[in-house]
Amino acid sequence: MEYKSPTSAKRPITLIKKENLAVEQHKGAGGHRSADASGEETTLETRGLDAFFANVDRDKSGSIDQEELMAVLNQIGLVPRAESLASMLERFDYNKSGFIEEGEFCAFLFNAVFQMIDEDHSGKIDLDEVEEAFKMLGMENYDEKKIADAIATYDISGDGEMEEYEFVEFMKDILLDRIKSKLLGQNEDDDGIEDYERVPLVSLLDSSTQKPWLIPEDGQLDIDFVYDREAFATNDEAFRQGKISHVGLELLIRNITQLATSKAEQDDLFHVAMYDSEIRLTATQAYLLLDTCQYLKPESKKIEMIALLLPQMLTAKEAQTLVARTLTVMQRCRLKARMGSAYSVVLGNPTAHYSFDLAKHKDRIALNKLAEVAQSEKLFSKLRSGRADTSQHGNWENFRNEELDGHSIVLTNNFFHVLPQRGKLCFDYVSTTRPKRGTKPISERRFDQLIDILQMDVMLPDALGLIGPTRSQRLKGVRKAKALQGDSKTEDDKEVSELPSKTKAGRPVFQEQAEFWHKTRASVLKRGWDFVVNHSYTFRLTGATKENVGLKMVQIESAICDRWLSCEQGAKIIACMPSAFHARPETARILFSRLIDVQNFYRIYDSLTRGEQQVCSQMLGLLNIMNPLAPERFYALNLSVHDEREWTKVLVDLAIGEPGENWLNQSFSLVQGEPGIPGWKLPVRWEKEDNKEGGVNRAGFLELEYYSGQDRGCAPVLSLRKALIKRVLCGSRLYCL
Repeated sequence: MEYKSPTSAKRPITLIKKENLAVEQHKGAGGHRSADASGEETTLETRGLDAFFANVDRDKSGSIDQEELMAVLNQIGLVPRAESLASMLERFDYNKSGFIEEGEFCAFLFNAVFQMIDEDHSGKIDLDEVEEAFKMLGMENYDEKKIADAIATYDISGDGEMEEYEFVEFMKDILLDRIKSKLLGQNEDDDGIEDYERVPLVSLLDSSTQKPWLIPEDGQLDIDFVYDREAFATNDEAFRQGKISHVGLELLIRNITQLATSKAEQDDLFHVAMYDSEIRLTATQAYLLLDTCQYLKPESKKIEMIALLLPQMLTAKEAQTLVARTLTVMQRCRLKARMGSAYSVVLGNPTAHYSFDLAKHKDRIALNKLAEVAQSEKLFSKLRSGRADTSQHGNWENFRNEELDGHSIVLTNNFFHVLPQRGKLCFDYVSTTRPKRGTKPISERRFDQLIDILQMDVMLPDALGLIGPTRSQRLKGVRKAKALQGDSKTEDDKEVSELPSKTKAGRPVFQEQAEFWHKTRASVLKRGWDFVVNHSYTFRLTGATKENVGLKMVQIESAICDRWLSCEQGAKIIACMPSAFHARPETARILFSRLIDVQNFYRIYDSLTRGEQQVCSQMLGLLNIMNPLAPERFYALNLSVHDEREWTKVLVDLAIGEPGENWLNQSFSLVQGEPGIPGWKLPVRWEKEDNKEGGVNRAGFLELEYYSGQDRGCAPVLSLRKALIKRVLCGSRLYCL
């Protein structure tokens, strides 16, 4: 966009879209606006519920008493009993001051409620107890089915219980929805209030001034309008702009169920209405549609129709909720087999390798869906992440290693505006979306349940992709002992000692698994993976064939697509995979987008062999997996690749800023595989900024080991390392929404 006023030359204008979610817009919350120590705005987006309750302190005393807390709870529709609120305040008022500190509301309210209803201190509650919590908070008009669905979303083992962190997240989501509806002027109760000044939902800011842009009253404005497919960046945006209305859904269901004269005709109408349509559904709406049309049984029909609906879900979170509510893990495996590449995209775990036949309509739909996600992530990375570009090509895109009909290309959003009619498109995609601030990994209890599921055998009984264990193998998640097929040894057999090719008759399963883990422990110790070896989690394959490894990875992806894991938990899963067929780096890729502490991914990377590390870094990118706080390791870098050159700059800055000779065994050559230049040392010009006279080479192959041990006069400089974090993915700013 360019603007020319009557008195000045033409100048470019760049506009930035900003969602208006400022806390001070809430009625009765006051006009006070605060910021934390880093100068970060106190908004729902940046600090979540704590930002909202920062304005509860009406007398600005720095604390919140019972009267102030009751007043703001009443504003958002919560009417707790006075005695219940007093009891909660008393229980969590550790210094007996009679109030809670500002900014600690989330840690107080819902944890307090949970602990009050968890009378046996088991750390988990059931449906009846969740309903009691709702009553305690004065939320009388609740949907019992919605609570049951929420429990099912978190529940892995089917025990019908919710843990404390899960309960807190569930309640925070409900409360945030209430608050955001009021902030955005969408509360149904406000419809008749005329004196309420509605605020525009979106502002356009001039990027040069960061102030709202106003349409000029004179002059000439030239605009080139380009539409980029983009997934909804936030649930707020999606719910405001995209979902089908309640009336629209009723009409859709009526047209499908009442106009059809047979079940086959209903199936046809359902397919026509939903396939690649502009209809967008929430999980609740999709479930109602499936239930009303009687598509929740039999299993094959349910999977078929869910596969049809998932691309039409409003957000990845809604897709995850629908899948968690309707399918077991094994049914998810069948769904993955049916959907192919689209499965990873629509369920919010798009980090994967993709191969698309552009002549196939199904592949084109999946590719366009991924393009929407890619554009959304690119814009967030560029405008809001607060970190540098971590892409492979220096263009903020998350596509890597792209090929079209075997020829290397660079994918950008422009490619998807007019897709070629044919051709084979292959690439790796790495999602840079990080979990919201405060997200925690699943508990050890839930992780135990996850491992029980992963212990099950995965089988492919027919060409339709029906994956799942037999009934006898499903008993409490423990497989029956089976003879291993064949006598051939894999690389993993050699690395983890030698496993017997056949199970001894009459041998207990637990003894066999214990021995297997003992050998796995030896391998892990050898590689220094000390934070894994203190635990006894394990599952194993019944033979490291390419098919079995692939099916196990499908099972892993199906089980974790809506769970958050720590790197330590992810490492335990990776340790159980064989070294054959790149199973470990491939599993690391599957888990990558579901790891909350990507700053610790280097531990997983360091546990891999050199060959596995090379595969892992090529798939995911060094700037996405490295942490400047822990740079000590061997590197083999191709300086013609943007992200590897950028990481080399980080190592150069560390070499300059930290004492001692910390580049060991350094070698540089212009041709890969050739001996390095004799006597080569870090050139002085590499220490300068990128220009004609300075900067790191744009071609060549560098090998080195970074070292910071005191025995060589080296030492880490923590302040420098922290400053460099903004150059990598783990330096992304985390948001609460």
